[in-house]
Amino acid sequence: MDKKAPVIVVTGAAGGLGRILTGMLRARGCNVACVDRDARTLEAVIKETGGPGEAIAFIAEASSAADTKNVIDGTVKKWGHIDGLFLGAAINGDPGQLHTISEEMFEKVVGTNLKSVWLAVKYAVPAMIESGGGAIVTVGSVAATRGAPTLGVYAASKHGVLGLTRTLALEYAKQNIRANILCPGSMDTAMIQPMLLLRGGGDAEKGLAATVAGIPNGRLAKPQELASVGLWLLLDAPSHLNGQEITVDGGRTAA
Repeated sequence: MDKKAPVIVVTGAAGGLGRILTGMLRARGCNVACVDRDARTLEAVIKETGGPGEAIAFIAEASSAADTKNVIDGTVKKWGHIDGLFLGAAINGDPGQLHTISEEMFEKVVGTNLKSVWLAVKYAVPAMIESGGGAIVTVGSVAATRGAPTLGVYAASKHGVLGLTRTLALEYAKQNIRANILCPGSMDTAMIQPMLLLRGGGDAEKGLAATVAGIPNGRLAKPQELASVGLWLLLDAPSHLNGQEITVDGGRTAA
């Protein structure tokens, strides 16, 4: 066990982006606390990734204060410090116009996507300050800065993540903590499949064609592309890069 190796907490580690990033971090020698509620997939992530860095699994609900505190306390107990957070836990929620969304679904989306970020920060930032600072990468979306018809609650939650990230950058810069938000466009993971079906009227291929028609690169982003940017933001980005929105969307929002 290397107490000096960077220690990174990754939420949503069982998802397409999180599992790839976990592998990249371990290959760079980081110790990774992998957090997700999908126990079976999370255990597979631990087994399939490798490298000099260690990894441990925390089966947790990202919107739970008790679970989040347990993750942070357990990580510090295991490795003695925390150097970075990658906060990728998120759900789309059921699609529909805003007046059709149930209160239960609203709370589930906001809890998973936004409250989870605040909770991770609440419990991890004191440990990061104690160890001399670090990097926080939140995961937003192109929907963090614009409306998203049929995904209005998702968009609202990601707007909130953007606001939290910018505030983090301002509040903790003097403690050597930098915070940036990674904003994917349409990405080729399981999370996009329901939206492809919706856009294609039940035909995923038609939905894919409609989606990539609006992307100048003409394809979905690969999760490896987003993970490589997340890795850079956590480990290699200059300390003066703080409070910024990093969009990786194939040029979709350039117009």
